[in-house]
Amino acid sequence: MNSYSVPARGVITKKATHRILHGGKKTLNILPGDYAISREDIVITTVLGSCISVCFYSDRSPYCGMNHFMLPESRTEKSAGSIMHSDAAFYGINAMEQVINALLKHNVRKEDIRAKVFGGGNVIAVNVGKKTVGDQNIEFAFEFLKTENIPITACSVGGDFARKIFFHVKTKDVYMTRLGSGSNTHIIEEEKSLLNRGIHMEDITLFR
Repeated sequence: MNSYSVPARGVITKKATHRILHGGKKTLNILPGDYAISREDIVITTVLGSCISVCFYSDRSPYCGMNHFMLPESRTEKSAGSIMHSDAAFYGINAMEQVINALLKHNVRKEDIRAKVFGGGNVIAVNVGKKTVGDQNIEFAFEFLKTENIPITACSVGGDFARKIFFHVKTKDVYMTRLGSGSNTHIIEEEKSLLNRGIHMEDITLFR
């Protein structure tokens, strides 16, 4: 699948880590299988290869959320009861529902939720059926959001490169950098390791 970009306006899990960005703004880095919800003036970040992150927000609420999932669903067993709780958010269906449900608990109205979608790069040579992992993740994310009537206001998906995204909770803007080939190698090895378990900066683009 080709790279597709549409610049437009638009309960923290234990694996998330904090650091202070220059300028004094706190950032929260989430890993595969992780998600975050916040209303604070922070930046939620992650690095994406074939994985997908969806940034959820509402213009009527300060609460925002972001996930990071590796596969649409379990490849070995589709029963929800077969997925360990700690690994549930590795799969798209769980990652989406967890963030949306958390936003609803914070009184965000379902009809006000909007989404910005990133990732799904074909950086790992693993096919799921006739599609790469990245392609299937993109297809799942778009179909899920369409079914749930959640508009996509910005996206950058596909291509053969990795991405790093910075989701500014206060402004709801997302900044994205394309990562060079050296970073791709690290991401490929990391994703292969996670999948086998069973489950150089360029230009910055702003998605508002």
